[in-house]
Amino acid sequence: MFPRPARFLVLLFPLLLALLFSGCASTVSPRVSRFHQLPPAANQTITVEPRDPALANSLEFSNYADMIGQKLTETGYLPPATSKSDLRAWVHYSVRHLSKIEEEVKPVSGHVTVGGGNRGTYTDVGINVNLGDRKRTETDSVFSLRLEIERTSDGLRLYEGTSSLRAKNKTLNQVMPWLVDALFTDFPGQSGSSGKVRVEK
Repeated sequence: MFPRPARFLVLLFPLLLALLFSGCASTVSPRVSRFHQLPPAANQTITVEPRDPALANSLEFSNYADMIGQKLTETGYLPPATSKSDLRAWVHYSVRHLSKIEEEVKPVSGHVTVGGGNRGTYTDVGINVNLGDRKRTETDSVFSLRLEIERTSDGLRLYEGTSSLRAKNKTLNQVMPWLVDALFTDFPGQSGSSGKVRVEK
Protein backbone atom coordinates (compact mmCIF):
# COMPACT_ATOMS: atom_id res chain seq x y z
CA MET A 1 0.00 0.00 0.00
CA PHE A 2 1.42 3.39 -1.02
CA PRO A 3 1.66 6.14 1.62
CA ARG A 4 -0.87 8.91 1.09
CA PRO A 5 1.54 11.28 -0.74
CA ALA A 6 2.50 8.48 -3.09
CA ARG A 7 -1.12 7.60 -3.83
CA PHE A 8 -1.78 11.24 -4.64
CA LEU A 9 1.12 11.38 -7.08
CA VAL A 10 0.10 8.10 -8.70
CA LEU A 11 -3.28 9.67 -9.46
CA LEU A 12 -1.81 13.00 -10.48
CA PHE A 13 0.94 11.79 -12.78
CA PRO A 14 -1.28 10.39 -15.58
CA LEU A 15 -3.21 13.66 -15.56
CA LEU A 16 0.01 15.62 -16.01
CA LEU A 17 0.99 13.36 -18.90
CA ALA A 18 -2.42 13.86 -20.52
CA LEU A 19 -2.02 17.61 -20.28
CA LEU A 20 1.46 17.33 -21.74
CA PHE A 21 0.29 15.40 -24.79
CA SER A 22 -2.86 17.39 -25.36
CA GLY A 23 -0.85 20.60 -25.46
CA CYS A 24 -3.59 22.35 -27.40
CA ALA A 25 -4.43 25.91 -26.44
CA SER A 26 -8.10 26.85 -26.54
CA THR A 27 -7.35 30.17 -28.25
CA VAL A 28 -5.34 31.44 -31.20
CA SER A 29 -4.09 34.96 -31.93
CA PRO A 30 -4.16 36.03 -35.59
CA ARG A 31 -2.54 39.35 -36.46
CA VAL A 32 -5.07 41.89 -37.73
CA SER A 33 -4.48 45.22 -39.48
CA ARG A 34 -7.19 47.68 -40.51
CA PHE A 35 -7.47 50.87 -42.54
CA HIS A 36 -10.87 52.39 -43.21
CA GLN A 37 -13.14 55.37 -43.65
CA LEU A 38 -16.22 53.28 -43.10
CA PRO A 39 -19.31 55.07 -41.76
CA PRO A 40 -21.51 53.21 -39.25
CA ALA A 41 -23.65 50.49 -40.81
CA ALA A 42 -27.15 51.77 -41.55
CA ASN A 43 -28.90 48.87 -43.24
CA GLN A 44 -26.87 49.18 -46.43
CA THR A 45 -26.93 46.09 -48.62
CA ILE A 46 -23.64 44.33 -49.30
CA THR A 47 -22.49 41.45 -51.49
CA VAL A 48 -19.47 39.24 -50.81
CA GLU A 49 -17.41 38.49 -53.92
CA PRO A 50 -14.02 36.91 -54.63
CA ARG A 51 -11.20 39.19 -55.69
CA ASP A 52 -10.11 36.37 -58.01
CA PRO A 53 -12.89 35.89 -60.62
CA ALA A 54 -11.83 32.26 -61.05
CA LEU A 55 -13.30 31.55 -57.59
CA ALA A 56 -16.77 32.82 -58.47
CA ASN A 57 -18.16 29.28 -58.75
CA SER A 58 -15.95 27.74 -56.06
CA LEU A 59 -17.78 25.81 -53.35
CA GLU A 60 -14.89 26.50 -50.98
CA PHE A 61 -15.19 30.24 -51.55
CA SER A 62 -18.96 30.04 -51.12
CA ASN A 63 -18.42 28.52 -47.69
CA TYR A 64 -16.05 31.30 -46.65
CA ALA A 65 -18.35 33.96 -48.15
CA ASP A 66 -21.19 32.66 -45.98
CA MET A 67 -19.00 33.07 -42.87
CA ILE A 68 -18.12 36.63 -43.81
CA GLY A 69 -21.68 37.47 -44.86
CA GLN A 70 -22.97 36.31 -41.49
CA LYS A 71 -20.48 38.54 -39.69
CA LEU A 72 -21.44 41.52 -41.87
CA THR A 73 -25.10 40.91 -41.07
CA GLU A 74 -24.29 40.88 -37.35
CA THR A 75 -22.64 44.30 -37.69
CA GLY A 76 -25.70 45.87 -39.32
CA TYR A 77 -25.44 45.21 -43.06
CA LEU A 78 -28.10 43.48 -45.15
CA PRO A 79 -27.87 40.92 -47.96
CA PRO A 80 -28.94 42.41 -51.30
CA ALA A 81 -32.57 42.01 -52.33
CA THR A 82 -31.60 42.48 -55.99
CA SER A 83 -28.51 41.92 -58.08
CA LYS A 84 -27.24 45.40 -57.19
CA SER A 85 -26.08 46.27 -53.69
CA ASP A 86 -24.92 49.44 -51.95
CA LEU A 87 -21.54 47.96 -51.09
CA ARG A 88 -19.24 45.21 -52.29
CA ALA A 89 -17.00 43.14 -50.03
CA TRP A 90 -14.04 41.74 -51.96
CA VAL A 91 -12.36 38.70 -50.43
CA HIS A 92 -8.89 37.35 -51.06
CA TYR A 93 -7.16 34.54 -49.17
CA SER A 94 -3.85 32.74 -49.49
CA VAL A 95 -1.61 30.07 -47.96
CA ARG A 96 2.17 30.37 -47.90
CA HIS A 97 4.09 27.25 -46.87
CA LEU A 98 7.28 28.16 -45.03
CA SER A 99 8.82 24.78 -44.33
CA LYS A 100 8.22 21.06 -44.03
CA ILE A 101 10.10 19.40 -41.18
CA GLU A 102 10.50 15.72 -40.40
CA GLU A 103 11.68 14.85 -36.91
CA GLU A 104 12.08 11.66 -34.93
CA VAL A 105 9.93 11.38 -31.82
CA LYS A 106 11.53 9.55 -28.91
CA PRO A 107 9.72 7.53 -26.22
CA VAL A 108 8.50 9.49 -23.20
CA SER A 109 8.82 8.20 -19.64
CA GLY A 110 8.18 9.58 -16.19
CA HIS A 111 9.26 8.59 -12.69
CA VAL A 112 8.31 9.75 -9.20
CA THR A 113 10.22 8.93 -5.99
CA VAL A 114 8.47 9.63 -2.69
CA GLY A 115 10.32 9.65 0.65
CA GLY A 116 8.84 8.84 4.05
CA GLY A 117 8.26 5.10 3.99
CA ASN A 118 8.33 2.88 7.10
CA ARG A 119 11.61 2.65 9.03
CA GLY A 120 13.43 5.10 6.81
CA THR A 121 12.68 3.31 3.54
CA TYR A 122 11.36 5.08 0.45
CA THR A 123 8.38 4.43 -1.75
CA ASP A 124 9.35 4.43 -5.41
CA VAL A 125 6.58 5.05 -7.93
CA GLY A 126 7.44 4.72 -11.59
CA ILE A 127 5.25 5.33 -14.60
CA ASN A 128 6.58 4.83 -18.11
CA VAL A 129 4.80 5.69 -21.32
CA ASN A 130 6.48 4.23 -24.37
CA LEU A 131 5.16 5.63 -27.61
CA GLY A 132 7.88 4.02 -29.67
CA ASP A 133 10.26 5.69 -32.07
CA ARG A 134 8.38 7.34 -34.89
CA LYS A 135 8.75 10.16 -37.37
CA ARG A 136 6.56 13.23 -37.38
CA THR A 137 6.14 15.62 -40.29
CA GLU A 138 5.25 19.23 -39.56
CA THR A 139 4.24 21.79 -42.18
CA ASP A 140 4.66 25.41 -41.11
CA SER A 141 2.37 27.80 -43.02
CA VAL A 142 1.07 31.36 -43.00
CA PHE A 143 -2.65 31.76 -43.72
CA SER A 144 -4.00 35.17 -44.77
CA LEU A 145 -7.44 36.67 -45.32
CA ARG A 146 -7.97 40.12 -46.86
CA LEU A 147 -11.29 41.96 -46.96
CA GLU A 148 -11.92 45.14 -48.97
CA ILE A 149 -15.22 47.01 -48.91
CA GLU A 150 -16.07 49.46 -51.70
CA ARG A 151 -19.06 51.63 -52.49
CA THR A 152 -20.76 50.20 -55.56
CA SER A 153 -21.83 53.52 -57.06
CA ASP A 154 -18.34 54.94 -57.54
CA GLY A 155 -15.88 52.26 -56.38
CA LEU A 156 -14.70 54.31 -53.39
CA ARG A 157 -12.61 52.13 -51.08
CA LEU A 158 -14.06 52.27 -47.57
CA TYR A 159 -12.31 49.45 -45.73
CA GLU A 160 -9.18 47.32 -45.97
CA GLY A 161 -8.56 44.61 -43.40
CA THR A 162 -6.10 41.74 -43.21
CA SER A 163 -6.01 38.80 -40.82
CA SER A 164 -3.11 36.35 -40.81
CA LEU A 165 -1.97 33.41 -38.72
CA ARG A 166 1.11 31.21 -38.71
CA ALA A 167 0.23 27.63 -37.83
CA LYS A 168 1.58 24.10 -38.12
CA ASN A 169 -0.18 21.18 -39.75
CA LYS A 170 -3.38 23.11 -40.51
CA THR A 171 -5.47 23.56 -43.63
CA LEU A 172 -7.11 26.77 -44.82
CA ASN A 173 -10.51 25.28 -44.09
CA GLN A 174 -9.50 24.76 -40.45
CA VAL A 175 -7.97 28.20 -40.01
CA MET A 176 -10.51 30.36 -41.89
CA PRO A 177 -13.07 30.58 -39.03
CA TRP A 178 -10.33 31.97 -36.75
CA LEU A 179 -9.23 34.50 -39.36
CA VAL A 180 -12.81 35.67 -39.88
CA ASP A 181 -13.53 35.91 -36.14
CA ALA A 182 -10.34 37.93 -35.57
CA LEU A 183 -11.07 40.30 -38.47
CA PHE A 184 -14.58 41.02 -37.17
CA THR A 185 -13.60 41.48 -33.53
CA ASP A 186 -14.57 45.11 -32.73
CA PHE A 187 -15.29 45.63 -36.44
CA PRO A 188 -14.36 47.90 -38.14
CA GLY A 189 -11.83 48.74 -35.43
CA GLN A 190 -9.45 51.67 -35.21
CA SER A 191 -8.13 52.71 -38.59
CA GLY A 192 -4.38 52.23 -38.86
CA SER A 193 -4.26 49.71 -36.01
CA SER A 194 -2.31 46.47 -36.19
CA GLY A 195 -1.92 43.77 -33.58
CA LYS A 196 -2.83 40.30 -32.43
CA VAL A 197 -6.43 39.46 -31.64
CA ARG A 198 -7.21 36.47 -29.44
CA VAL A 199 -10.15 34.31 -30.54
CA GLU A 200 -11.57 30.99 -29.43
CA LYS A 201 -10.78 27.89 -31.44
